[in-house]
Amino acid sequence: MAIMTILLLSLFSFQNIYSQNKKPSQNITPVMAKKIAYYCQYNQRALSLFATANAEIIQNRTDLANKLLEKLDKHLDCAENFIITLYYNYGVEMSYFALKDAGFTIQETDKAELIWEKEQEKGAKSEQDNNEAENRRRVEAEKLSKQRSSKESSLSKDISKTSTDEEVVDLNDYFNSDTGWDDETDWNHTSIDDEDVQMAFDRILKKNGIYWSETNNAWVKQKNKQVTGLGTGVSNSSFNIAGRSAIKFPQPRINQEIEGGVIIVDVEITPEGKVVNAKINNKTTALNKSAKQSCLDSALKSEFSKSNLNKNQSGTISYRIKTQ
Repeated sequence: MAIMTILLLSLFSFQNIYSQNKKPSQNITPVMAKKIAYYCQYNQRALSLFATANAEIIQNRTDLANKLLEKLDKHLDCAENFIITLYYNYGVEMSYFALKDAGFTIQETDKAELIWEKEQEKGAKSEQDNNEAENRRRVEAEKLSKQRSSKESSLSKDISKTSTDEEVVDLNDYFNSDTGWDDETDWNHTSIDDEDVQMAFDRILKKNGIYWSETNNAWVKQKNKQVTGLGTGVSNSSFNIAGRSAIKFPQPRINQEIEGGVIIVDVEITPEGKVVNAKINNKTTALNKSAKQSCLDSALKSEFSKSNLNKNQSGTISYRIKTQ
């Protein structure tokens, strides 16, 4: 009997110690919410803090604030917002006295402090997650940058042509607002940290025959070769159309006995590469009307590579006429 009594007393003592050390729940109670509501209704500073804590619901309207306070025991999340904002603005010590003025017991104040501690832990966890995400983005950006450098090196090695055949290009002529890219970026020297953007970037480089030249230490493409000897009376012809290569480039047939010179044709090209308009440029030096017409006809029959532009593009085609 004595042993049983000792055991029961020991168990009772353990339960007593456990109940004293057990932390209160972190959740606010309806009673606490009612105390906050009463406190805010009769304390202007507390009311202002409550409005700040629940700005999305109250929207600076006194009537909405009063309606919410009247039923605050049904909106415990709004009461918790008040506690978190109180601790955030005034710290633990001042918040303790404010809650004491609101009628909080010691146990209720302990609960309020635990709610604040839980919020701080969430903030720390969020900051840690953000830092980890930033580190992952940086690692991925470095990886993509190395891949891009490898691709550029591969492209330059695959095109085994001398630097004298290379023409330095400005990537900003191909990557701008007209083609759906950002005008504020200098595409000659920027790095890309998005894999999809990198793939789109590489496709445009490939389409226009642009690659990185170690010799020139710049982005280059092969110089446009002049077409020679394809039309009677024409010594050579060339075109100046940014980002395009020729698919069909017929030469005009011109009488060799006419006076020589250059005929420049202004052309308008669709995104699909069709020439839809052609007219003689005023810098043309050849005067023969039939030669001009022949050049216009050839220009209209020309066809160029497709473009990502969403509107027609302007350019010129030049035909040099043989002299006698």
